[in-house]
Amino acid sequence: MKKINVAVLGLGDMGATHVKAAKDSPCIASVVGYEPDRERARQRGKELGIKATNDLKSILDDPEIKFVSIAAVNEVHCDLTVRLLRAGKAVMCERSEERRVGKECRSRWSPYH
Repeated sequence: MKKINVAVLGLGDMGATHVKAAKDSPCIASVVGYEPDRERARQRGKELGIKATNDLKSILDDPEIKFVSIAAVNEVHCDLTVRLLRAGKAVMCERSEERRVGKECRSRWSPYH
């Protein structure tokens, strides 16, 4: 079985749960975490035992990262989801902040936008 590399965006309590699940999976080769604040990324990466970055572009541009789990604050779910999908990533986003955000994401993801 070929293992994949994944990223977890948002390294708070829920992100830590996503990281643990990924690390425990026999299907995952490596996990990289993302936090927009450099110091928090460094600190949480160390606490969770993973590489972590505050450079979202490095995750978007890395062809080896195949799957991304969004555990960030609700307000950024739509933007992150659209950017990741456009970068060719498989994305898991647990929920959007409300139904209008889901509608906005659908309209932004449309190939006509």
